[in-house]
Amino acid sequence: MVKIIQAGGQHAVDVKNEFPDKDVKVAGCVPPLGPCFCYFEYDEDKMRENYELIVNTINPYSDYFLCETLASVRDAKIATEVCSKHGKPIWLALNISDKNMGQLASGESIKDAIDAVKDIPNLYAILFNCC
Repeated sequence: MVKIIQAGGQHAVDVKNEFPDKDVKVAGCVPPLGPCFCYFEYDEDKMRENYELIVNTINPYSDYFLCETLASVRDAKIATEVCSKHGKPIWLALNISDKNMGQLASGESIKDAIDAVKDIPNLYAILFNCC
C-alpha cells in the first residue's frame, strides 16, 4: 500500500510542477477504511494505525489533507486527529445519510460529528457529501 500511495503522491506533485505559474495545491486523500455508506465495526487502535500509515506516507506530497467520505463520528475524529499532527490544513468531508436528515451515514448526528472535531487544529473546512 505504501508504494501505491507514494506513486500517486509523486504523480500529483509532478503534475503540480507542470503549472509553475498557477497556485496548484495537492490534496492528500485520507479515505474511509471500510464501507463509507454505513457504520462498520473496526478496532480503534487498528484504525488509528492505518490512518497514521496513510497520512505519514502521503504527507510529503500534500499541501493539505482531505479526509473524504467519512461516515461516522469516530472515523472523522481519528482521521483529523492523525492529520493534525502535521500542521497542514485539513478538509473533512462527512458522508451524510440519504434516509435521515441531519444524520451521518452511520446514523449519528451531524451536530455530534461537528462537536467532535471542532477543536482539531488546522481544520479549515467541513464538507458534506452523500451517497
